[in-house]
Amino acid sequence: FFLLLLKFNNKVDFSFKIAPTTPIIVTMVSFKISFISLLTGFPSRLEWQDKIMQKASPLQPTPISDALSTLQRDGVVRIDGRSIDPSICSDLRRRILKELDSADSAWETSSSSSSSSSEQDTSYIPGTRLRFKEPIDISFGGNARHDLLLPLTNSNWPELQHVLHSAICQLQPFLLDAVDQLLPCLHGSTTISNRSTDPSSVEVVELASLVVRPGSNHQKFHGDYRRFSPLTGKDDANSRTLQEPLEHTQSRMGKLPPRLVTFVALQDIPSKAHGATGFVTGTHNAEAHKLVYDGQGIDAKDVSDRKAIDAATAARQSILDISTANAQGVVTASGFRCGDILVYDASVLHWGGPNSVPNNNRALLYFGVAPSGG
Repeated sequence: FFLLLLKFNNKVDFSFKIAPTTPIIVTMVSFKISFISLLTGFPSRLEWQDKIMQKASPLQPTPISDALSTLQRDGVVRIDGRSIDPSICSDLRRRILKELDSADSAWETSSSSSSSSSEQDTSYIPGTRLRFKEPIDISFGGNARHDLLLPLTNSNWPELQHVLHSAICQLQPFLLDAVDQLLPCLHGSTTISNRSTDPSSVEVVELASLVVRPGSNHQKFHGDYRRFSPLTGKDDANSRTLQEPLEHTQSRMGKLPPRLVTFVALQDIPSKAHGATGFVTGTHNAEAHKLVYDGQGIDAKDVSDRKAIDAATAARQSILDISTANAQGVVTASGFRCGDILVYDASVLHWGGPNSVPNNNRALLYFGVAPSGG
């Protein structure tokens, strides 16, 4: 159970409240963007993503023997022959949706209750998004998307423990190898020779469920951590000593570390319209991230500036060229069955797709793993 080897030092208290969004503002902004794109011929990022999503192909299963090389090349892999019992996945989905359905009333009750803060879950481990006693719901996209942080050690969540235990048992050797070989080495970190044989060198840093309600729109595509270049030091077959420059590692302070994320489908995702996640394969690298995050990026801030539009258009095409040159191009999790598993490098560019299917509260479980101690 290497993922449960957690560090409980340096705990601090925290509390926060998620502010509600205003749907009418979101609608007006969306209308403005669409109107501008009609005038200029330059699609907004979400409109562009919609186009490439329509052309995307389903992510195909890869044998476990080839999973590491596929993950290294594409940044995401769907592992053939590795799946969770659909019945326990369905049990967890029902528990998660029940929790979300009661979240609003629970917040109102807790806000006016006289319970002491000592009864609340205020545990926090820097560099993680872990919960230990109660879940917490982070809603966004006009309450259409939920990131429900789940309690890792709460025995009152047996549905979660069953699914997590099954996933760990099936993936442990693969994840140990992948963390050892594929994640960047931070400046000043201790490199461990043959880390893949040492389960205590890998730990979980996040555990949650993503729920997409009917009517939700695209997310903007993004990487969950930044890839930098160049590295320093030496790299050989016996020891990983390549490290990021100091300033790049310092920029990660207070954020989640480089990590691998496992998705478990808690229901069938038969089509893109069911809220399937999209991945731009091969973009887990500094070249693709520079196109997105440096300078103007892939959005023209001044749509009256033809040079800005041309630069953003070129950057978008360059990202797709990177994805198709040595990887699979744009793929989606459409076609997944309940219990299916994928693993991705959290830096690969990806986004949550829209959910246009009535009564489909698409739910999946995810957990992220990283080298112990960041």
